[in-house]
Amino acid sequence: MDYNRYFKDYYKSIYNLLDELDIHLINKSVDLIKKIKKRNNKIYIVGNGG
Repeated sequence: MDYNRYFKDYYKSIYNLLDELDIHLINKSVDLIKKIKKRNNKIYIVGNGG
């Protein structure tokens, strides 16, 4: 197995994924979480796995 190629491809896919993130939306989400924490409220996270 060519590990150099594997890791280069993996790095490229992670880079492309991070490049597509909406930083403004992430900042808004963090601000919302901070407000909820300050009010001593709760955040429920649910998912179905996978």
